[in-house]
Order: sequence, then C-alpha cells, then structure tokens
Amino acid sequence: MSRAGLCWPWDELAPRQALARAWGLRARLDGAVQVGLSVAQLAEPARILGRYVPAGASDELRRASGGPTVVAPAGTLHLALALREAGVLIDTPPDKLLNRNLRPTLRGLGAQYYGREFISLLREVVGIVGWSRDAQGRVLIEVFVGVEAPVEIAPMLADHQPLRGKTPSSMRAQGRGETARLLGERLLAAHARFGPGVEFAKVDDEPTLGPNLGLEASPPRVAEVDWGPSQHGAIGALQLGRRDDADVLELRGEVFADEGLGAWLSEQLRAGHAPAEVAEVAERAVADGRIEGVTAEVLAAALVGMER
Repeated sequence: MSRAGLCWPWDELAPRQALARAWGLRARLDGAVQVGLSVAQLAEPARILGRYVPAGASDELRRASGGPTVVAPAGTLHLALALREAGVLIDTPPDKLLNRNLRPTLRGLGAQYYGREFISLLREVVGIVGWSRDAQGRVLIEVFVGVEAPVEIAPMLADHQPLRGKTPSSMRAQGRGETARLLGERLLAAHARFGPGVEFAKVDDEPTLGPNLGLEASPPRVAEVDWGPSQHGAIGALQLGRRDDADVLELRGEVFADEGLGAWLSEQLRAGHAPAEVAEVAERAVADGRIEGVTAEVLAAALVGMER
C-alpha cells in the first residue's frame, strides 16, 4: 500500500527559501502524511552550516540536518526528504538511516553511497548528505548535489581532511549532461516509485521566513556552555559541553545526531561517570543510531574530556 506524501513542485530558489522548506518539512507530517519532499535548484551560491556547526561569518545560513559546512555554488541541486519515522519507505536498522533512505536519491541520480557524508558517481564525490531526527522520531535528510560545479566542504578543524581526502567533482565533470531540472524530476519520480510507493500531493504554499525558523547562523543563545576539548571523528569535529543553567549536555560539531542526543546522554549518565559507564553509554548511542560520524570510542572521549 502506497504512502501519503507532500511535495513542492520543482523550482529554482534562493538558498534561504530552499532551506526554509527543509526546516519546516517535518512539521507537515502526521499520522496520515508520512513523507515530505522538496527538490530545488539553488539560484545563488551559499555557505551553509550543518545544524551543530558553530557560526563564523555573518552571511552564513544554517540547515536543519547535521554534518559539516557545505559551500554550494549557484546551480546546486538541493533535496530535502522528511520521513514520519526512519522505516516508512524501507525497513531501516538503527545504524543504517542514510544507507537505506538514500536509495531513491541514488536511483534518481545513478549515484552510489559508500558511507559517511557524501555520495559518489564513478567513485568521485558529487554530493554532500546529512540527517537529523527530532524528539517525535521524524527524520530529515538533506542532499546537496553539484550539477555544473562541485559542492565543497569547509571543515571546522584545519588538520581534518573531509571526504576521505577526495577532491569534489560534479555531475557534468563525470560525463552527465542532464540539467538540474531534469535531475530534479527524476528524483521526484524515484521517490514516488520507491518501496511501497508514495502518492505525493502538491504543496502550494511557502514557509514563512521568520526569525525563529532556524536559518540564522547564530541563533539567540539561551545559556552559556562550558565546552570540552574537540575530538576528531570520521566526518569531522565533535565537542560536548554542559549548559550553565541546567544539568544538560549540548553538542556541536560536524556529526549527524538526534536533536535530543544531549538530553539523552545527560539522563543516561545521571547515575555516574565511571569509565565503564561512559563507554557503555557511548556504545549504545552509536549502535542505536543516535549519532553517526564518530566511533563509540571518540564519543566516550568527548564525554570524559568534558568532565575534566
């Protein structure tokens, strides 16, 4: 039986508008509507922070999904996929969220995913991916595809080599001559046909670009955070810290993570921080798919470092 979904018609949008669709997409899902989709071409270049990356320049935007900072040229293809829960389209083990749910995107592009933060064509990097999950279990996946020019990553740490040291490429450089519009139409069709299928109803309104939407690179700070030392993961940096107004952990960095990970870690470690307990909690967080892009050992080191 096909799933009910919502999608915006293909369009060329300012980066701010495309990201706003992604920020508001999960809120449109309920018991009846289980899938949301937006595919658009970015009309202008943009520097787009991952959800947990600290702000730098004033002209940066922030996306709803985790991962590193994306430097997207004009013409970049942006896809946002919202799922009522990770297994709506296909049976998804906890630690295989991207592996399973990128499949319609890969089919539409003719690309491959070998793990981490990028997708490949002929083993060359042509797109950057990321995800986040809210407290209701709703998932958002974002994909940035270089059509005419590469999408690049600006790492937090100067000594970190993103993309396994690969130089980003583009669909055109790999011999694919399709326009962004044609690729976007293929992505919409691939998602409609995937798994049990999705019956998409068209969305004809746009999200309001208010100050609290989440797009701002530097949102209002609610509390000071005492940050621990930065740790290196496969995707990039991870830092944990404790808010000064509550016994709640915060995270920042280039990882993919549940939005409630800090609160979950705080609750799990409320009884104590002995090394064995910290290691067990970190292992559960990774095995349950609450965080991706670091090993359990790196997460445990971030927890221990924060307490020193």
